[in-house]
Amino acid sequence: MSAEQQKPKSDFVARCAIHPQFNGTGAVFDHAWLLYFQGTKKKRSLSVGWREYLPTDADVHAYGCRSAAIMNAGKLQRNGVAPEPLKDKAHYLGFFQFSIKGAVGLANEVYRLSFEHVPEHGEEAHAHISYEELDGIDKNVNKASARTDIVDKLWRLMSAPVRHICPDDEPHRADLEAIDLQNAQRPVTPAA
Repeated sequence: MSAEQQKPKSDFVARCAIHPQFNGTGAVFDHAWLLYFQGTKKKRSLSVGWREYLPTDADVHAYGCRSAAIMNAGKLQRNGVAPEPLKDKAHYLGFFQFSIKGAVGLANEVYRLSFEHVPEHGEEAHAHISYEELDGIDKNVNKASARTDIVDKLWRLMSAPVRHICPDDEPHRADLEAIDLQNAQRPVTPAA
């Protein structure tokens, strides 16, 4: 058996906090946007970094800084202008951690949850936590309530944030550290 096969698989993932991507009304960090699942009506996913490939907090922080840099490069390419710091530039602020088993265990009468390893942008650690509507669900079932239940319970599974300022964000440290990640708005599923 190879060393790779013997290596235990980590049950934890990290969700990177990116400013201003996860801001709600009034530029306040909003956990509803941190936990916003994207996709189709039937299946929606949340991008996470798998701790199997990010064993230390420093590894997660490097991943988060690279993720913000990829977002900023995309904005530059689309707009032809570098994004303005503290306005539309992506700033990695740290991460929240939760267990894959705990997240998948949040399945309810409307949605199943799953974990999928989906590397992208050269990041082997990239993965998805997804919820997918079960077959045969009555059209009168309150799906929004079932989704809100998942988001609320997922928030409760998450660790306190592990903060970080990327090296290129040092000039904005005071402003970025002033963003409260711990006591922000409680999750309410945004309109999908």
